[in-house]
Amino acid sequence: MTQPHPYTYKTRVLRLLLLLLDAPHRYTRKQLATQFGVSADSIKHDINALRDAGLVVFHDDKYRYAISLDQTGKKLKQLTLFSEEERALLLDTIQHVSKESAVGRRLRQKLDVLFTVGQLGKLILRKPYISKVKMIQQGMAQRQCVVLERYKSLNSNRTRDRLVEAFHIDPGADLIQAFDICRKEVRVFRLSRCERVRISDQPWRYETYHQVLATDPFRVADPKQVQVHLTLTTGGYNLLTEQFPLTRAWIQPAAQPEQFDFQCRVNHRFLGLTNFILGNHAHVLAIHEPDALIEHLHDQIQQINFFQKNEGWGS
Repeated sequence: MTQPHPYTYKTRVLRLLLLLLDAPHRYTRKQLATQFGVSADSIKHDINALRDAGLVVFHDDKYRYAISLDQTGKKLKQLTLFSEEERALLLDTIQHVSKESAVGRRLRQKLDVLFTVGQLGKLILRKPYISKVKMIQQGMAQRQCVVLERYKSLNSNRTRDRLVEAFHIDPGADLIQAFDICRKEVRVFRLSRCERVRISDQPWRYETYHQVLATDPFRVADPKQVQVHLTLTTGGYNLLTEQFPLTRAWIQPAAQPEQFDFQCRVNHRFLGLTNFILGNHAHVLAIHEPDALIEHLHDQIQQINFFQKNEGWGS
């Protein structure tokens, strides 16, 4: 009897992709079902999703599955993947035609998986990415620190090595949660932003801090999340969901036509949301809560460098 699994459908498909790449011809469909805690029919559906996304999945004479890297590479080059704009248009069409029907939900789920697997598949299929995943997993198994070499940080605008205790990895989302030895806190890193991963000779020392943090729709982990409520135009709805697909689950049509309410809990520093609002303010009709978000946006505007160089701007 299978047990409930902790992964979302999309994450499970991507984990299946990594497993088949890492261990070709090792697992049958039944063994894969046991590995992921789902039914054999679910694994069959997942394999079909990978094939629909352009990957060549096959089995040997003992029905053990693998992915053909050569054929997959050729097929991905020939495959016309959905762009963000095309995906948003299809999702909106499905929403208007099928609304909240079971068929509509299945279509939206399948489109989301096709797009994500197609985009991340090109990244995950590269051997350097697989090697980085393996090193992270090895470090976790041995309880050893790892070094994220030449990590490109958006916050500090620097490229440097990061010594961390990596305790949680989500290859499908390209995310690692780890205790940063230098900053003495749990941080979230993107695996694709480092050139290589190597295991250090330093064992874990801060395991008591290894708490997996909940991530918001902007993929920011923060235990101090706050509730936000915005009203967007139709254009704002499209822009937000294109840039941050996970926000789609938190957007509903507003009382007025062609308007949408975005309500959910986000990180208290408003990372991700700040850039969206400042870059698309014409599509934000109202910020209902919290007041802290409005104050934060005002402070960010005052800090924009070119405002300070041109007197009169922003006054």
